[in-house]
Amino acid sequence: RAPTPTAAAEMAVPVRTELLADLEHHGARALGALSRQMQTARLRLDRAAAALPDLPALLQTARMQLDDRGRRLDVALPGFVQKQRAALVAIERHMPSVETLLSARRTQLALLGNGLLNGLRHGLQGKEARLGRVRLSPAPLAALVRERRVALAGSGGQLEAVSPKAVLARGYALVTAEGQPVTSARALKTGEQVTLTFGDGSQDAVIGRRKGGERAQGLLDL
Repeated sequence: RAPTPTAAAEMAVPVRTELLADLEHHGARALGALSRQMQTARLRLDRAAAALPDLPALLQTARMQLDDRGRRLDVALPGFVQKQRAALVAIERHMPSVETLLSARRTQLALLGNGLLNGLRHGLQGKEARLGRVRLSPAPLAALVRERRVALAGSGGQLEAVSPKAVLARGYALVTAEGQPVTSARALKTGEQVTLTFGDGSQDAVIGRRKGGERAQGLLDL
């Protein structure tokens, strides 16, 4: 226990020199740790740089390889072209000419055509021979002709019944104006020329009027 208040304060608060010494100690330790970290990072950077390839050397090597391939290509390309040309000439020598191929095709086509013609001739001759051996009986043909005549007569009667001439022969007349049939009296005008077609001929007529100016329906001037 401190005998006086001043002594108690001195015991509670460290001396300034001790504080400065402690601060210097911690600062030295921090600087040492930072220096060690920087040294470690520098070593890692040096190792990474050493592991990297030499870019200028790589470019130089690639350039040299490219130049070498270009020189080799310049030397090999003419020889390759010459070799291919010689092979093509050799193939052309062994190939038949176009005239020879066409002549062979013409010969084949001629042979095929002759074979087809002969086959057609034989086929026609065989059919003619079979037709010559066939004998038709006249009775069925006569019956078929009679049947066809009866059917034709019936069809003729039906056509005659609906024929315009048959209708005209029964007393009717066909009125036409300018070649077109007239189907309504109202379509006709006074003084208009029409044609009347009967069963035995035609007559021209003109549409007239009744007294008083009214149109006479059915009154014609022939």
